[in-house]
Amino acid sequence: MKHQERRKHQRVKVALSGRYMLQNRQEYSCQTLNMSPGGAALIAETPPSAGERVVAYADIGRLEGNCVRLFDNGFAMTIAGTIRRRDKLASQLTGLAHTNALGHSEDRGHAPRSIFPAPSRPETARRAREQEIMKHPSSRALYAYWNTLRAGRASPERGELDPGAIRTILGDVMILEVGGPHRYAVRLAGTRICSLMGRELRQRAFVEAFAPGDWPELYALLDSVTASATPAIANVIGETEDRRLLGLELLLLPLRHHGRTEARALCSLAAHTRPYWATLIPLARLRLGSARFENSETAANIPAFGGYRPSPNLRVLEGGRI
Repeated sequence: MKHQERRKHQRVKVALSGRYMLQNRQEYSCQTLNMSPGGAALIAETPPSAGERVVAYADIGRLEGNCVRLFDNGFAMTIAGTIRRRDKLASQLTGLAHTNALGHSEDRGHAPRSIFPAPSRPETARRAREQEIMKHPSSRALYAYWNTLRAGRASPERGELDPGAIRTILGDVMILEVGGPHRYAVRLAGTRICSLMGRELRQRAFVEAFAPGDWPELYALLDSVTASATPAIANVIGETEDRRLLGLELLLLPLRHHGRTEARALCSLAAHTRPYWATLIPLARLRLGSARFENSETAANIPAFGGYRPSPNLRVLEGGRI
């Protein structure tokens, strides 16, 4: 029986920064991937042993339990507690599921609905699929704008972009120039991206923001996007010098320039959360996680930082490890 089938509670995709302590009394940084009242999956720099006791502290409070499963760059743990504590956690997760942190901007201003069981309001297949592929609202907004501009073509023209039409997400947007000594140079970079990195990225090689060990995979991803004019989405982990971790989402979209293909790329790089230290401690490097191409004819569910399941019309790129 698959572990998803054994779960007693529905998981909510939620990215919360925090710390966790192992039985050796040492603390480490972490970030949640998903949670339920009975368990959580964490991105972690130093995973515990299977069965080891774990105490985690996140924005949602103190979580205690045992490690039940290990995966690349993280682990899953149970969450122990009374029925009252589980009910409170379910209520907190219901609220988080309808905040912008999870990209449910359409629910802003409305009282959160229970997600245990699943939300009663059905979504269209298109919207559900987009939210499955693209977790961040900036990614979905930029993709929708790009898709409208191309109007059935492989990609739109650079000159067709109107910054005013995407002004609410400009801080998360970049434009890359293809070719030249850098291969992929940053032509424009949003203020939120530069703030997270603690430096100006314009006129720099895009890959320089990533750990050197990830450059071959990142080049392969960029080359495939521009050569095939196919959008790609990737999970990224930002890391500070003192090993704090931040989950981000990278969207890569092909862009024409003066009629030339393989000339520009339109991107968004957005953090799932904004922890208190993000404006004080810059990210020293980025690390590439799982990546997938968006294909309107077929879709495959590739779990971030988990096991990879290749499928037809999908090329999976193994990302770097933390």
